[in-house]
Amino acid sequence: MRRPERVAAALLLPLFLVLGACAPRLAPAGPGLAAAGLDGPALTGTAFVTADGTALPLRRWPPPGGKAPHGAILAL
Repeated sequence: MRRPERVAAALLLPLFLVLGACAPRLAPAGPGLAAAGLDGPALTGTAFVTADGTALPLRRWPPPGGKAPHGAILAL
C-alpha cells in the first residue's frame, strides 16, 4: 500500500522542476555609460552598448561584392 505523501511527492516533484526552469534570472546592471565614455546607448563596430553600459556582441556579414543587402536578421 502506498502512502499518500509519497504519491503526492512523486507527482509534484517533476512539476516543480519544470516550473523552476521558468523562473526569471536577474542580471546585474552594467558598468554604466560613463565607463564606456558614452552619453547614451550606442552602436559600435563590435557591440551595441545599452543604456546601463552593457555591451551586447554585434556581428555583421555584408553581402559579397559590395551589393546592397536584401534583408536583416536580428537574433535576441
